[in-house]
Amino acid sequence: MEDSIDLDLLADKIANRILRAPATSDVLWNAEECSKYLRVSKRYFAEHLTKKTGFPKRRATGGLWLQSEIVRWARR
Repeated sequence: MEDSIDLDLLADKIANRILRAPATSDVLWNAEECSKYLRVSKRYFAEHLTKKTGFPKRRATGGLWLQSEIVRWARR
């Protein structure tokens, strides 16, 4: 017996999942996620990078940064 896949249904489910995902500009990273992305230790991130002039500011929620701002800063 051949398994059949409803490709239209699959496409709709994928589209809905993508639409529900937060925009990358809205994704918040904690210090561990930032340090992994920047390939530095969490300690170095917290004690040195976050104090650099021009480094993205923490969000009002405390120890969280916008992913898009960290990526933009790293690319400069």
